[in-house]
Amino acid sequence: MSELNGRTARRGATTVRARKRVAAAAAAVLTTTGVATLTLTQTASAASGCQVAYSVSSQWPGGFTASVAITNLGSAVSSWTLGFTLPGTEAVSQGWSATYSQSGQKVTATNASYNGSLATNGSTSIGFNGTFTGSTFPGNASSFTLNGTACTGAVSSSSPSPSKSASASPSASASPSASASSSSGYLYEDSGQWAQYSIGGYTIYNDEWGSGYGSQTLWVKSATNWGVFSTQPATSGVKSYANESKTIGTALNSLTSATSTFNETNPSSGDWESAYDVWLNGSGIEVMIWTDKSGNVGPLGSSVGTVTLDGNTWTLYAGNNGSNPTYSFVRSANETSGTVNILDLLKYLENTGGYFSNPTLSTIQYGWEISGTGNTQENFTINSYSASAS
Repeated sequence: MSELNGRTARRGATTVRARKRVAAAAAAVLTTTGVATLTLTQTASAASGCQVAYSVSSQWPGGFTASVAITNLGSAVSSWTLGFTLPGTEAVSQGWSATYSQSGQKVTATNASYNGSLATNGSTSIGFNGTFTGSTFPGNASSFTLNGTACTGAVSSSSPSPSKSASASPSASASPSASASSSSGYLYEDSGQWAQYSIGGYTIYNDEWGSGYGSQTLWVKSATNWGVFSTQPATSGVKSYANESKTIGTALNSLTSATSTFNETNPSSGDWESAYDVWLNGSGIEVMIWTDKSGNVGPLGSSVGTVTLDGNTWTLYAGNNGSNPTYSFVRSANETSGTVNILDLLKYLENTGGYFSNPTLSTIQYGWEISGTGNTQENFTINSYSASAS
């Protein structure tokens, strides 16, 4: 949560859920990771196939938020229906970017008016809030189909075998899935507003959630090496929070460790900060930890003093975005690499500040809140990263 260029930028629980990108991916399920190829042409029938990436991006007692990235690997379609099965007692309570219906544990999601057309290797993202009963989260959705075709990552045709006149198609055999960009050398590259990629227990998000956002491309080489090319106007307010997210889901007082290391390369100008966004009790409490900043940026709330922990000095700010309390630790000296003892900072808020009592550490995110780059492209890079809690 930042106050940028003199105006408060809202990204609290309500806004984050409205944007559907409170990102974390310990519960992420990538239905398929293979690159599908079609080596024989088929003139009599259209090819079909799909790939789905499903991730639980926030979880709280009795509820959760899920994101679904859909990629059409077959022939272009003008409309689509996604089917999937929810486990246990899970039920869709609110959805976005599609129309949802549920019968028993089977769910169908039909495209909205603006995202029905999917070209070959075209993709779109949808999501929903769900509920469940009991104390244990039942798990992730499964058995995904797109227009009746199972999403296995392979491309098939409606005929059992190719015709005798079928011939080799070099261009088809070289076609990668939408989540890969062989020409750039990246594992994943996407300029979509809500582009995301799950890998190694993390989900990495483009997350251009702010009003008046410009152009931004997310690229991923690995779970520890990714970044964005961002061109944002010099106007007030956060435009994006490109971030790498991990779900924890453990009560604070049950943890003995919660740490993260980072090494990044940041631009020398613009209005932005690199920061952790730590969510407690689902999206009920927000704790930001600023490590580097540039330009006219500042945290939400008012300063309540300085804190020195683990050899680092921070200014602590306390505020409220209208939906949940927000606490921000702003480092006295900028750094582009280091280790942050997240648990010690949270314990300070609990034991010294008395701001909460034994909340659940739900999500750890790290990335850049970008307000402006002067309408020029700036490159933000994570060279290495890790986050863990036990």
